[in-house]
Amino acid sequence: MRKYHRHEVTAVVAGMLSETEFQANCYRLELLLHIATSQCAGTAKVTTQQISHWLKEAGIFKAVFWHSILLASLVGVIVMFYSYVAPWAIPSP
Repeated sequence: MRKYHRHEVTAVVAGMLSETEFQANCYRLELLLHIATSQCAGTAKVTTQQISHWLKEAGIFKAVFWHSILLASLVGVIVMFYSYVAPWAIPSP
């Protein structure tokens, strides 16, 4: 993404946000807009194929995101269990 021009990418994605046929992809478009704002630093022009590819990657991120939240919560519950319920089970050096 670094090779693409920041203002051009954000203009294209923001334009897509205003179109009613893309409202179902609002989450992905907003995610792409934030990533593009922080990562784009070049001068290359963006193509519709590239934006389509990024949106598909954003969908994968969305699926992995909830999995990561669930895993972090599970680890938190385990740590709380060992801290408050069974501190005797923690090995000490």
